[in-house]
Amino acid sequence: MVFYFKTLNSGSIPAGGTVTKDWTADKDYTIRKVLVVNKGAATIDKVDLTIQFADNFKTLDYVNAYPLAVDLEHAWEPNEPLPRGSRVVVSFKNNDGTNAAQVDFVLLLEAQY
Repeated sequence: MVFYFKTLNSGSIPAGGTVTKDWTADKDYTIRKVLVVNKGAATIDKVDLTIQFADNFKTLDYVNAYPLAVDLEHAWEPNEPLPRGSRVVVSFKNNDGTNAAQVDFVLLLEAQY
């Protein structure tokens, strides 16, 4: 088993703004764990996410980033295949009316050989 971390950084999300980031898998993976890390001034509970793995939306509307801001041991475990050429798409919405936000969306991937 070979594991990799892949981080999608939101960059600066202005107050009230939305940013979308994506990544295309360069080989076949299984998404083992997902967590978020607050990197900005806004509190993480002010950031909502929409998440898509390949063609599968994981959010019916959105999920607040706060429950995903845990350590690796307690991280969300989708255990979902991510075939080569498929995309991970994450939209970050900053609901803070004053401060910019910045969030890392971290995937723990297991390469499938």
